[in-house]
Amino acid sequence: MSAETVVAGYKTLSVNELVVTPPEKNKGKYVSYLSIKRRPLYVQTPILVVDKLEDGKLVLKVQPSSVFAKTLDNVDTTLVDILFKNSSKFFAGKRFSRECLMARYQPLLTVANRLELVSSGKLLIKDQRGADRNVSDIRPGVKVIAIVHFPKLWFTKASITPEASVVQLKVYVEDSLPWLVNNNDSDGDNEPCGGDSDDEKTIDDDEVVEEVSALQEDIKGTDEVSHDSDVGNDDDKELVP
Repeated sequence: MSAETVVAGYKTLSVNELVVTPPEKNKGKYVSYLSIKRRPLYVQTPILVVDKLEDGKLVLKVQPSSVFAKTLDNVDTTLVDILFKNSSKFFAGKRFSRECLMARYQPLLTVANRLELVSSGKLLIKDQRGADRNVSDIRPGVKVIAIVHFPKLWFTKASITPEASVVQLKVYVEDSLPWLVNNNDSDGDNEPCGGDSDDEKTIDDDEVVEEVSALQEDIKGTDEVSHDSDVGNDDDKELVP
């Protein structure tokens, strides 16, 4: 893992350091780029259970009252706050209320408490013993730890959608001696052998994989944003800058 790459733990992510760039047109769509401390935003999850993997999308179950769920909610709230404070600058002079932006924002967790991650062909997979694995090992009910990249916000006329992709996975495969599996990296009810949710500690970043291999995207223009909080009537405004 390079010195420029930092993977935040889900318990230690400092959301007040998130930076969002003004929207810009990219292949016909408007996007804002996300970063933290001028670096790409990567977060390591606790142990989660696979719901499904299909059509290039990995769906993970998240306990609604867990620390990780609260972290994702904090990310959502912070991103909306940044958009609100910079509404006029980001949306060509249009001023939106926080409530309007929140109504159009698509949360990271679905209403069914699922985290949907785009899965690229460069996905690096290891098991709990460090052995190489492949996508055939990612099945419904399997427990995993993921390194998730949050690169962008996508804008349409009526919605704001954060992008989340999985770049690395640690897969807990069945073992003939299950009590040998390390269970110290869970966030709640999904531990292989049971444990207390918020008292569990996360593993070190390099325990999941040896090296981040999918960090080639550039983070553009990570200057700090301004804070313009004046709001007007936004009932009929479109979000596209």
